[in-house]
Amino acid sequence: MRIQPAVFLDGHSNLLKQPAAWLPWLLLFVWWAGLRVVFFTGFVGSDDFFHLRYAVQWDAPPVNHWEARLAFNAILRAAIRLLGYQEWVCALPSLAGSLLLVTAAIRGAYLAGGRRSAFLAGWIAASMPLDVILSTMPIASPLSSGAAGWFFVELLGGRWILAALIGGVAAALHPVNIHFVLMAAVVTAALERQIRPLAAAAVALCVYLLLDLGINALSWGDPFQSFRILSRVDYSDPYYPAWTAAWFVYPFRSFVFSKELGVAALLSCCAPFLRPAGRKWTLLCAATVAAFWLWVGFGSVKPTEYEPFWRLMRFHYPLIVPISMALAAALPGLRAGGAIPAAILSVLHVLLLAGSGSFGESVEISRRFLAEVRSRPDRAFLTDLRTEREMIGLNRFQPIGNLRSWPQVCRSGEASGEWLLAENSLNLANYGASFRPKPVWTPAGRPLMVLEAVPRRAFAWAPRSWVLRYPFLLRRPEARLLPVTVSGCRD
Repeated sequence: MRIQPAVFLDGHSNLLKQPAAWLPWLLLFVWWAGLRVVFFTGFVGSDDFFHLRYAVQWDAPPVNHWEARLAFNAILRAAIRLLGYQEWVCALPSLAGSLLLVTAAIRGAYLAGGRRSAFLAGWIAASMPLDVILSTMPIASPLSSGAAGWFFVELLGGRWILAALIGGVAAALHPVNIHFVLMAAVVTAALERQIRPLAAAAVALCVYLLLDLGINALSWGDPFQSFRILSRVDYSDPYYPAWTAAWFVYPFRSFVFSKELGVAALLSCCAPFLRPAGRKWTLLCAATVAAFWLWVGFGSVKPTEYEPFWRLMRFHYPLIVPISMALAAALPGLRAGGAIPAAILSVLHVLLLAGSGSFGESVEISRRFLAEVRSRPDRAFLTDLRTEREMIGLNRFQPIGNLRSWPQVCRSGEASGEWLLAENSLNLANYGASFRPKPVWTPAGRPLMVLEAVPRRAFAWAPRSWVLRYPFLLRRPEARLLPVTVSGCRD
């Protein structure tokens, strides 16, 4: 289906020359940027550190699937070498992906419904919690999903060759998005009864293979390095074992409501029922959302065997474009030309963001500890393994001479003695059971530093007594730097 641009009776070419015509778009950009400044994520000490370490060092062939995303890691490396190792610099590729995602939603909605629909689609896409959270993290999903969103728009516009090229690039940045490329093409071909979308998907697959093989060959002389790594990755969901009742229910439950997308996915699939039947593009967007959601829920992540997806919401990332386009089609038919429903959605998304928990907050604790470690080079510091890794990541992946972690110090026999213990309460709560053997210590004085507990943004108004009494209100619990005497270790 080739979407024709909407025609404005008052002459949109003259309208765009008026300064007032650009004010909504300026407001939209401020909205997009403001959300990402206020809810800046930065380093979280998870997937991002695998990308960052490899981008900084690039010292050997990749050994895991994060390092194997060579195209994204090369872009991240270029940004770091050009502008330095800073959190905002490392977030630039993901922010670029977020802009691609929002502009794709704007472009698609404009071609199909005109300027009002374009603005609403951009506003909705800019406020999606999933994108706000991940667009300031140095991971591959945002940039790849932004490209995948443009693939979808070009597919709608009938520009098959351009769509194929963009789809191949999206998959090269993050291979999981080849599933979105293929599913969007299948849905479009089925609804439009055309073969070209399938041909575009086939070409996109070839472009992806050529890019991936070429990058690996140029980088390490082995074109199949990434494919061997991907073939060994275990994508099984640790939270929802396959074929259990919870495994079957989760895709439908998250479709109705999730903290990453709110109710937007469900509403987008209702959009065709709120618009005239002639608006086929709304149906196509809704069908793409439903089909891809079911595929991530019950399809196979590998082509050679059935292996269900790990139900990470970030796998639905490219759906932000069709979701926003479908909602932008439905909202103008509601109150105030769609402004009131869009505002309600925006408020819901901001509340979901403000209510977010401790994701990435352990790195903020490690950052404060690192400053103390640097300021006291004559003292020996002890912490858990994950906190040590976070501090080394913050230190540009350079070793820290006066920092040790358990269980290594227990296995090496150097645990006994006087230490400054950096207690990162979040890491101890989430990963403490894996830090064995563990040192046995007794306090040797008052804490040198206490980091106060921080409430979730939505509960910043709450009395401190409430926050301390109810742990679910906390975004970051208390952490301490404590002088201790270690007498030995225990399992």
